[in-house]
Amino acid sequence: MLVEDVVARGGLTLLAAEEGAGKTAFLMRLAEAVTRGDEFMGQLVTVKSRVLMLQADESEMDTAFKLRRMGIDPNLFEVMHVERFDVASLQDLIASGKWGLIIMDSLTHGLTEERCGVSDDAFTKRLYKLRKALAASNVGGIATTHLNKPWNGQSRQTIVKHDIAGLSTIKNAVSDTWGLLPLCGQEDVFKMVCIGKRFCPTGTEWEIQGSVEDFSFQLTTCSRDMPKERRTLNQKIVDALSELDQESDVSSADIARVVDSSPEVTRRYCADMYGMGQIARVIVKGSGRPQYRYFNS
Repeated sequence: MLVEDVVARGGLTLLAAEEGAGKTAFLMRLAEAVTRGDEFMGQLVTVKSRVLMLQADESEMDTAFKLRRMGIDPNLFEVMHVERFDVASLQDLIASGKWGLIIMDSLTHGLTEERCGVSDDAFTKRLYKLRKALAASNVGGIATTHLNKPWNGQSRQTIVKHDIAGLSTIKNAVSDTWGLLPLCGQEDVFKMVCIGKRFCPTGTEWEIQGSVEDFSFQLTTCSRDMPKERRTLNQKIVDALSELDQESDVSSADIARVVDSSPEVTRRYCADMYGMGQIARVIVKGSGRPQYRYFNS
């Protein structure tokens, strides 16, 4: 992962939010963290990489104002202002090998035109082409898009897949989709929701503390495990396998006793770690659901 849970190398993440919800500042902070190789929002590990931000949603003056307010050196990462995102030009930028992360803000303005709106098949096909180009060059991509207006005119409490403007097939054209919204009645507090589908567990919700003074963001609570806590348990599992795996593989229940965690939580972690290639496993034949035993790969 280029940004833990959010952006994968070779993947395209969609960040959906209402206009003025803070998504541009959020991505500028993400670009800052990746460029420096720092943790994002105080929790998410990043891989230090060069970043290109393609900006079709705001003026150069607005960008300069945000960067100054955020205390970010304008030369830290490259911002390129464009009228629209030409797919062929994007493919060339991706294939150039100059950047490890490309940010597109926003698809709603940059990837549409008079004869191709977000509700047209051609828009989804353009997303598929971008994702294919990112995968071929092992470059991470994240792009913003807008939400439909709430049908009842009231403030949103969460974001679901049907809230995203355009065809339902848009979500199939990207690796993952996250929604970002300010929490009603709470100053500078945001909710970030994983709508799926590949690298973040669907339904994961984060509460984020923002700051109107410098547009900073800190991840404060998570509906699942906080990323730092998860990394700690992941390392404990790897260490436990090193201790237990003297002669053969071991069960998740064996690991749970060593790491002082519940069997169900340990089983879920082992399954996730296997899926990411961090550990290996073998199946144990028997009745009922499949049973697995794990070992260091």
